[in-house]
Amino acid sequence: MRHSPPGETLGKHITIQEDMKLVHPYAAGLDIGAEEIWACVPLRSTAEPVQRFGTFTPDLESLKNWLLQHQVNTVATPAPPPGACGEHWRVLDSSV
Repeated sequence: MRHSPPGETLGKHITIQEDMKLVHPYAAGLDIGAEEIWACVPLRSTAEPVQRFGTFTPDLESLKNWLLQHQVNTVATPAPPPGACGEHWRVLDSSV
């Protein structure tokens, strides 16, 4: 496994800051919407770390397999805004 040294530029606009500590090396970020899910895995694991998935069962299976392929064991999602129903993540939670 390769960790990027401080100051190395990753992609077009991302630079590893010297004062940033790697806390969860196998974490992914998910932005879960009603019609699509955007997922991001660590840059070290793929040339294309961001992918879009649909929300139907076959799409969720593809998302799960993609996360497993990149050895993801932690997932972070933003909190829904106040007043939003925020229920569409429940199917994903039980699938992944």
